[in-house]
Amino acid sequence: MGRYGTRDSASPASAAGGTPTTPTQLFTNYRSCATDADRPTYIWGGDDLIVEGIPGTTDTSDNSQVSVRYQVWPVTDPVQTTTFTRDHATPGFEASGTLPSGSLAEGQIYAWRTQTVAGGAASDWSAPCYVTTDNSRPANAPSVSSPNYPPDKWNQGGEPAEFTLSANGVDDVTGFEYSWQQELPVISTTIEDHGVPEPLDPYSDPGYFTRADALGGSATLSLVPPSGSAGPMTLWVRSLDRAYSPSETTSYRFYISSTAPTVTPAVPSP
Repeated sequence: MGRYGTRDSASPASAAGGTPTTPTQLFTNYRSCATDADRPTYIWGGDDLIVEGIPGTTDTSDNSQVSVRYQVWPVTDPVQTTTFTRDHATPGFEASGTLPSGSLAEGQIYAWRTQTVAGGAASDWSAPCYVTTDNSRPANAPSVSSPNYPPDKWNQGGEPAEFTLSANGVDDVTGFEYSWQQELPVISTTIEDHGVPEPLDPYSDPGYFTRADALGGSATLSLVPPSGSAGPMTLWVRSLDRAYSPSETTSYRFYISSTAPTVTPAVPSP
């Protein structure tokens, strides 16, 4: 059977009525299912691989528990398939299965699929989802430059600061995270009704994230420094790879002269 031998858990639940239906709402580590083997979901491999889908039966009025069967295999060697089952799942709600992180070779593309099992019958398998692990953070912090606010110098304020963010030689950087505060936001996932994850595309938030113009490329920003500020300013930036793993943080420090108005009396005081 090789390193990925097949294994089954306890026998499936059989109390549910109706015919099992193929699970829907498939997610990999709370990220949307990637259906193209050439464009898999990249995940950080330090955690277990969590796969999930919503099982069901044709009898939507029956909430009897069912089982959900999962299969995972390397795309280059489908014979090496791992099969595992989640028992006591509720139709209409996300049911997850877990594959230990040590079972996945870094950089190798895997496929997984799932089916509902109930009453001794099984649904059709779902279409495969594709995933690969990336256990390495970007090796270099990003480089930051500005044509109109040079670093470590006093600059006249009054206009947005233009920045160029570069991957600094890291070829799998997809974009950048930045803030005027040293504590950068954490990328998270919201869980909605029925346990359905709502994956967050960090690059949809232009207040803190920007996508690179190409994989391993660069991005440009036009930012207004904090309102009413003068004196030292620091922009904090880090790169994100395809698994959204962050690099070390780069700080870009510059100075803004005060733009506050001055008042000079027309007639000097006696």
